[in-house]
Amino acid sequence: GLSIAVTAKAGIAATPTTTDLAKYLGDMQAAAGQAETKALTAQADAATARTAANTAKTTYDNNVTTLYNTAHGYDRAGNPRDTHLATALADYRAYLDARAAYETLKGAADNARKEANDTAAALNAPAFELPAGLPADVNTQVTSGDKFKQIQQDMQASLRAKSAELNAAATAAEQQAASALTTSNSAWTKYTASRDTAINAYKYSYSTTVDNKTTTTHVDGSAQVRTALDNTTRAYETYLASDRAATEKERAAAAARNSANGLQASMTNFQNELNKVPASGTTPSAISVWQGAEAILRQADQSGTVK
Repeated sequence: GLSIAVTAKAGIAATPTTTDLAKYLGDMQAAAGQAETKALTAQADAATARTAANTAKTTYDNNVTTLYNTAHGYDRAGNPRDTHLATALADYRAYLDARAAYETLKGAADNARKEANDTAAALNAPAFELPAGLPADVNTQVTSGDKFKQIQQDMQASLRAKSAELNAAATAAEQQAASALTTSNSAWTKYTASRDTAINAYKYSYSTTVDNKTTTTHVDGSAQVRTALDNTTRAYETYLASDRAATEKERAAAAARNSANGLQASMTNFQNELNKVPASGTTPSAISVWQGAEAILRQADQSGTVK
């Protein structure tokens, strides 16, 4: 499929050949079948993951309802304390976002530092090694020459420059991760404060006077509200993880489907070319196209265009 596309793109007239390409059709059909199976499996996995995420979202919503219902049982004169609960939930969501951002940056920083360390370690190894088993006299002649020394020096200089570049990049990434950690910690501190404010709002006293007799009533629903709030935040974290997992599986499924569709289209086009009836005394067009594309790719590789 790639060869046909390259030739068509370049508009090159291919040289006829006696190569029988029909033998490749079975392999292409098998590959297309495998790609289709992988795509269907990936789509099924994504659907299952999305169902799990939807279930987790329902569980979270139910916990939010339970939280407010529990809290309302300890309210007096309406629901003036709902804003405390809403603030606590919003602060918790903000904390999870900040923590996720830190974890992403921390992973990137760790990878950058490893790459920098590996490059630094390479500075202590020979920058260029001759093949093993080279005759001693040849080895001596090559290694004693100015050209070899220059190669060594150039490669070492290149490594040092690359090492410095990677070290600077790793340091910058680590600073970003450290800043994100500070943000995450601050978000957690903000949440714990709003959580405690919400919980303590349901521990209070009030007085009523009837016939000049004053009665003080003590209300303490803090323990019950705390349990309901903790259940709600845990349910939200579970939902968020499930949603992210489902999103990743959906991306993978979309990529697998595109791959399967592309391979199927290539196979169909290839098969159509093979099935064309050639003019008398000529070579089937698919064979000609294949031959021309191979020449183009070989030429590109020799010129350094294709690595």
